[in-house]
Amino acid sequence: HRALRGLREQLGGGPVKAPAIPAQTVERWLNTHDVAVRLGIKPRTVALWARQGRLPAYHVGRYLRFRWEEIETAMAASCRVRASKEVA
Repeated sequence: HRALRGLREQLGGGPVKAPAIPAQTVERWLNTHDVAVRLGIKPRTVALWARQGRLPAYHVGRYLRFRWEEIETAMAASCRVRASKEVA
């Protein structure tokens, strides 16, 4: 206990706190509803595409969670629309 007391005194006497992470760097996990709203589709379609592997998803318990950056990458990779040629 003496060693711990000495360490606490060196660190300022209180509990050691982790440094605060700025809100901009913390990425929020999205649920099926959030992804559906952003893509303009139904939540059931989001869940179906996740099961089919068309959208990257994570299972957290029985729930699906998504990262928007990964969704954008997957959608861009599977995009079937080609850029139109410019008419001279």
